[in-house]
Amino acid sequence: MSVLAVVLRGCLVGVPLGYVMQRTRLCFNSAYREVVLHHRTVLLRAILLAVLIQMLILGVLVQFGIGGVRVNVVPFHWLAIIVGGFVFGLAIVYAEGCSSTVCTGLAMVIWALLLR
Repeated sequence: MSVLAVVLRGCLVGVPLGYVMQRTRLCFNSAYREVVLHHRTVLLRAILLAVLIQMLILGVLVQFGIGGVRVNVVPFHWLAIIVGGFVFGLAIVYAEGCSSTVCTGLAMVIWALLLR
């Protein structure tokens, strides 16, 4: 597969996803914060729906070998997962958002500079 094909496929998925995330402020951190502080579950349900859809689509792609998608099963290390989750949680708090929020904000700045 050529580099151009990979970039075009990435844009085909990334642009609509970025638009939706920017308009809805969809972020793992804000979803959990909304549940804990305001007892609103709309964002959390949206994230869970997105994860469910992704799991189903990935399962179909792997099962039927569409697009050359393969899943490599790696060993499951409990300690690494616990430490990694803790570090990720600290980073979310320190950055005041998760990577989706940071990337969405960066994309908005880039577009603002390009459209000037």
